[in-house]
Amino acid sequence: MQNQSQKQKKRQKCTHMSAEECKRLRSEIKLGPCDMCRILGIPRRTYQDYEAGRRGIPESVATQIREAYRRNREFMAGLPARIETWFFRDFPGGVIPSVHVEKEGEGL
Repeated sequence: MQNQSQKQKKRQKCTHMSAEECKRLRSEIKLGPCDMCRILGIPRRTYQDYEAGRRGIPESVATQIREAYRRNREFMAGLPARIETWFFRDFPGGVIPSVHVEKEGEGL
C-alpha cells in the first residue's frame, strides 16, 4: 500500500502540463497521438497515459510539446508569404501560362 502512495506523490509532482492541455495542443497542430510519440521519442503507451491523465507529464516532455506547438504555429503563420514568393518567382507577373494539350485522336 505504501508503494501506491509513493507513486501517487511522484505523479503529482510531475504535473507540468495537464492532460487536457496536452490533447489540445496536439489536436491544434493536427497531429495524431502516434505522430506526437515519434516527435517526442517516447513509447506510444506512455504518451497515451499522459493524455489520459494516468501519468504526470514531466517538465522535459511538456517543454517539447509546447516547442512543437510553437514551431508549427510559426510555420503555418509564414506559409502564405512563402507560397506567394514561390508563386511570383515561378510565374512572373502572377500569370499562369496556359498549356494546350492535344486530345487523343486529334492531330495537327
